[in-house]
Amino acid sequence: MTKSTLRTNTSTMLVALILVAALIRIVALAALRNPHQFHGRQAGADAIEFNAIALNLVQGEGYSIEPGHPTAFRAPGFPLLLAGLYRISYENYFLVYVVQCLLGGITCGLIYLLAKELVDVRTAWVSAALSVFYFPSIYFSTLFISETLFGLCLALGIFAFLRYLRTGSMLILIGSGVALGWATLTRPFAILLLPMLAWIVIVRGKVSHRRPMLASAAFVVAFVCVLVPWAARNYSVYGKLVLLTTNGGSTFYGGNNDQVLHHPRYWGGWLSTTYLPGRASIDAAPDEVSHDKREWQLGFEWLSSHLWATPALVLFKLVRFWLPEFTSGNKKFVALSVFSCIPFLVLFLQGIRRCVADRSYWTLPWAAVHSVLAAALITAVVFWGSPRFRDGNFPILMLYAGVALRQSVLSKKFCSGALLARALGREV
Repeated sequence: MTKSTLRTNTSTMLVALILVAALIRIVALAALRNPHQFHGRQAGADAIEFNAIALNLVQGEGYSIEPGHPTAFRAPGFPLLLAGLYRISYENYFLVYVVQCLLGGITCGLIYLLAKELVDVRTAWVSAALSVFYFPSIYFSTLFISETLFGLCLALGIFAFLRYLRTGSMLILIGSGVALGWATLTRPFAILLLPMLAWIVIVRGKVSHRRPMLASAAFVVAFVCVLVPWAARNYSVYGKLVLLTTNGGSTFYGGNNDQVLHHPRYWGGWLSTTYLPGRASIDAAPDEVSHDKREWQLGFEWLSSHLWATPALVLFKLVRFWLPEFTSGNKKFVALSVFSCIPFLVLFLQGIRRCVADRSYWTLPWAAVHSVLAAALITAVVFWGSPRFRDGNFPILMLYAGVALRQSVLSKKFCSGALLARALGREV
């Protein structure tokens, strides 16, 4: 088979995988939602506020949840996508749902390309195939939340970064910075990737003698340039620097308090600061930025007076991070989440264990992949152990799952071959 034929076959298979993944998400959409209506509180306040911001943007009311009240509470990446779609066809929920499903399918295709930079082709196909059927990814595609867009940006950014590590192309590195910058505007925890990946660029440059500081600076500038317009807008509104959002304080205090420490229902979880001590001082804050600052203060005050509880709190958060979503009041959803996610979670942990134990995975490309997992774990420890923090990174998790499943298959083949050889030896 010629290289051109092989390339054509691979492209055909990749397009087929993307279409199948998108179709599965569209079928889930038809089963779970009325595609012509907004789904409401299925994702809590997040989806409602994202949608309100997008509608206000299109109506000329600015970036606001309530008209006339500018906000920076929600990161702009996903609302801007919604607003762009509403400009094509105002409040066309069907269009949004279909685009979400298509983005989910494209992300599955990117997972193959991403994995191929790290492992053999068969393992790359395993990772991509697993991603097609991962329930949280399918479910996210039926909601107006940021995970689907974030997964696409993350997969694209890390794929470009791995290509840079292999080729040394500065243009590809800049593209990676732009994609990951937009990922940060979609889910702000990705800002943690900036120093980690910049350091990897420096290490690569020192090994290859390719002006490491210049390459690292180019990556940082490309990444930060995506954030600057949003930060400038926030400064013009508040007169204060808000790089990403003003909801970090509520998430931090909501994940570090007496309730999440002492009540089993909330272990490692989060609850609204409305139900926590100090609410009067939060409400007395003069603006959104001061409101956020006061919640950060209350969270740090609680932690400083409960240092003895830090190990238990961290343990609760990490355990919850790796568990399926079980807090929903919908029993059918909880059952489906548990039974569909547990096999994947086993593969994730097996893959991570193998990457730690096998030195062949101790490479700069794999260090870039591990950086994403490290950023997600840091986010869980600082804030709370949300399964959404884990599943938003599903393109990376699928790499670990592919490694685990492929290795399991190879191990079984090896054991079967060894037993057969031993049996034949005895017969001889």
